[in-house]
Amino acid sequence: MITFGHNPKVEIDCEPGIYMFIEYSAIGKTYLCKLISRASEGNLPYVAYTYTDYIHELDLAKVCKKCDAQLVFIDRYDMYCDDTVLQKQILDISQNAVVLIDLKTGNLPIKPNGFVVINRTPDLLEVS
Repeated sequence: MITFGHNPKVEIDCEPGIYMFIEYSAIGKTYLCKLISRASEGNLPYVAYTYTDYIHELDLAKVCKKCDAQLVFIDRYDMYCDDTVLQKQILDISQNAVVLIDLKTGNLPIKPNGFVVINRTPDLLEVS
């Protein structure tokens, strides 16, 4: 289990692999992405990768390698999921890290290890 933060505390109950959020809107995926981004700024081994990062050609594999990522959140993957190089990077990263994927529309071109949901209270954001 990956745990970080306080107010809210974040708990991610997943083993390394690829996990896709069950398609619900307004459950806290973008909020979770922001929390992971803030945690990564505090030198925790987490990566929040967005469409903006993709447009600016930020190499996901290099970013993950640099911090030895244990947790990766890929936001709005439906906007750039056809990139086969990125698909391979995600598969490689998922061997050692939990990869959470937000896909708003369409089908994930990579077979996930499972599906996850966010359960949220004022003090806790849990992914399982």
